[in-house]
Amino acid sequence: MFLDYIKLFFVKKSIKKHLKNTIHSVSKDKIKSVGVLIDEDNFKNISQLEKLLANFGFTTQFLVFRNKWEKDTVSKYQKFGFQDFDFFGNLKSDNIQQFVNSKFDMLVSYYDNQNFPLQLLTAKSKAQLKTGFSDNELNQLMIDTQLNKETIFVDELKKYLTLLNKI
Repeated sequence: MFLDYIKLFFVKKSIKKHLKNTIHSVSKDKIKSVGVLIDEDNFKNISQLEKLLANFGFTTQFLVFRNKWEKDTVSKYQKFGFQDFDFFGNLKSDNIQQFVNSKFDMLVSYYDNQNFPLQLLTAKSKAQLKTGFSDNELNQLMIDTQLNKETIFVDELKKYLTLLNKI
């Protein structure tokens, strides 16, 4: 338990370091590939969000976070938890590291709380455009809506991506 607090401290420190060193540059190309980070502890309707995003014609890859995963839990989405970070907040899983290093055209950070593991992955992501909710300073495009209103989120996302000539 105490070690989790120390691990969380190093995760927060790493987020601050990435925020300080981030240079925002957005490509002028159309969006083709999208990575989606989701907090399953607070949002359960992942398949509906997947259907809504599929209407854009993007290639999507989902990474789902949950605080505690059962050992034999089967999911159609790639998953991770707090246990996938080492003591210093570094990623232990190659699959998650590969997701972070993927150069997505857009990353959708679909979480609205102070979830430090998800924030760290958002900060480390190599995505060209980071989108999400308005309470996350890691995003370049912020949408002010509630987590359980995925239809409104996707409609607003479509509106802004059209204005930016990304779709």
